[in-house]
Amino acid sequence: MSPVNVRQYKFSLQYRCALLVAFFTGCAALAHELLWTRRLIDLVGATTGATARVFGCFFFGLAVGAAVSSLAAERMKNRGSHGCRGWAALAVAQFGVALLSVPIVTVTQWSGAVWRLLGAEDLQRFGGIIKLVFSLLILTPPSVMMGMTLPLLLQALPGEYQSLRKQGTILYAINTAGGVFGLTIVSLFALQRFGVNGSLTATIALNCLLGLCCLALQKAERSSKAAVNAGIADPVEQKPSAAGLPFFLAFFSGAGILAAEILCLHLIRQVVQFSLYPETALLGCVIAMLAVSSALIPGLLRRFPSFEENLFPLLVACSGAAAIAVPLLFHGMTGGLLPIQPKTGVPAFMADMVKLTIASMGAFILLAGFVFPMTFVLFENRRGEASKREWGMLLAVNGIGGLIGTELADAVLMPLFGMNAGLGIIGLLYLMTAVIVLLFRRKKLRFGFLLSFPAVSCMLLFAAGIVVVKVHVSRLPLLSRTHWNSGENRVVDVACGPEGVVSVIRKEGGGGGKVLVMNNLYSLGGSAAPSEEQGMAVLAMLMHPAPRSAAVLGVATG
Repeated sequence: MSPVNVRQYKFSLQYRCALLVAFFTGCAALAHELLWTRRLIDLVGATTGATARVFGCFFFGLAVGAAVSSLAAERMKNRGSHGCRGWAALAVAQFGVALLSVPIVTVTQWSGAVWRLLGAEDLQRFGGIIKLVFSLLILTPPSVMMGMTLPLLLQALPGEYQSLRKQGTILYAINTAGGVFGLTIVSLFALQRFGVNGSLTATIALNCLLGLCCLALQKAERSSKAAVNAGIADPVEQKPSAAGLPFFLAFFSGAGILAAEILCLHLIRQVVQFSLYPETALLGCVIAMLAVSSALIPGLLRRFPSFEENLFPLLVACSGAAAIAVPLLFHGMTGGLLPIQPKTGVPAFMADMVKLTIASMGAFILLAGFVFPMTFVLFENRRGEASKREWGMLLAVNGIGGLIGTELADAVLMPLFGMNAGLGIIGLLYLMTAVIVLLFRRKKLRFGFLLSFPAVSCMLLFAAGIVVVKVHVSRLPLLSRTHWNSGENRVVDVACGPEGVVSVIRKEGGGGGKVLVMNNLYSLGGSAAPSEEQGMAVLAMLMHPAPRSAAVLGVATG
């Protein structure tokens, strides 16, 4: 075998190993996220707001880790390091994830002592802030290590395998597909078989195994470094140009998809009782669609030479139209938010949730999933060789966008507009972004461009989107009026907040009074119940032969 063929064989073997590492690191990362959400329920509560807090901390950590990895890549370049340093850094990151996940496994052992130390008064006054700080301290450190994975993995490869247009999009797609595999294994098998702590321990073991594999790859790379790098000239550094559009799109993509995911979760909460499985089905579908979108990018660029120039803005516009259609499709498929009765067994229930998610939200997720991988292509076109080292910064901006998107969905869109109109607003923002992409790529704006097919299509979709959101989407009900405006029930008022949809229902018969209903399904008690619930306090005195005092803790929702 000639020296050139030996070098190509070694490089292709490294690339295959990198694909395997990308898959299983994605598997471990999403398994961690799901298990952290389940474990943190014990600490911060079982609400959509608590889930959004976990998502936010997770994405904040990923953003910091990606930024740190870019700085590390620049340092390795300045020191003349090659791929072996990247494998070593990747091994450190995986061992770091394993070590820093230990506090999450043991949270139930040490959190009680912390609550007692803080005291009831501080918990009542600063409970929300304390939970946020706890979430940041527990979730951010291992998330930072996870965020370093993809950029370091690209740096571990030889220079000719570091194209963001090719290897970058494929590594991202494989890593995302691994996340779907991790979610599936944990939700359908590991949780039932090993419980939360057992599943977390197994995932930590996977991180340690990946770290050992990276160390082995480092050793193999170091032993053949002299032979492989012989006669290879360093690539010519291109003069970088501004990369404003890729960074803007990376931020917007993270914010848009995560905000839409939170609002879609609120939609699902209106038709099924709270549990971990609807969230897992939604997250799994989102991740799977993002993986498919990313994997399609290289083929689309080869097949359609004008894809980046003309078709990409149209895809962004179509994703906006699909986002506007999500609440319309969801209401149509659920008969106006009628509750769904769960089937026997977790797999059957998960299958129903996956079908509902893909049918109502799949088109939006698939189309919106093209935006972030396309930023890799735009970034490489503008930054040249520097893009290989600065890729982490692009990933970091996307993570920050995801963090801000979750907060905007919970703190602004949900309370002010509700999940239906909120998704409509996100769709309009995607349509506006499509117009921005078209204008940004034209150095000189000419009248003929405004009459081109992409420009006319984007502007028409934007105008139609405004009409549909105003006339149809914003008027969709926030709860099933068919279900609650029947018989003796009448809907008095409905309000939205970070935790979901709260309704006041008047009971015309059976004692009358008003009842609070949470998320279209769960009754929180009513105005006619206090006398009965107060009477239950007598039970505490009847249980003791000579009571001097009595206390009742939580009789149902009383």
